[in-house]
Amino acid sequence: VYFHGGQNQRGSAQDELFQGDLITRNKEYPVIFVSFDFRLGLFGWIQGYGATANLGLRDQQMALDWVQKNIAAFGGNPHKVTAWGHSEGANDILAHLVSPQSNGLFQKAIL
Repeated sequence: VYFHGGQNQRGSAQDELFQGDLITRNKEYPVIFVSFDFRLGLFGWIQGYGATANLGLRDQQMALDWVQKNIAAFGGNPHKVTAWGHSEGANDILAHLVSPQSNGLFQKAIL
């Protein structure tokens, strides 16, 4: 599952640079590439003293939960989900690694 970068302010699953086609071409090691969008900026990452809503992180958890529930229908294994990202996407994965609400949503991480 790919987490795009962009400082949680910009970027999307549709970024041409990270479509996953190079990864999925390798027939020797089959991979199912999953990418998703999540709320950005003020709508997803409220900052400041007393801020409790982190809807961007929640969107990511919902995407990971969807993968757990549905990846088998695409030939994947929900017990072998790898979260990977670059830049802020990698930082977001670090947040999931310490979040109890993200426990069990993925088994490996590439940062």
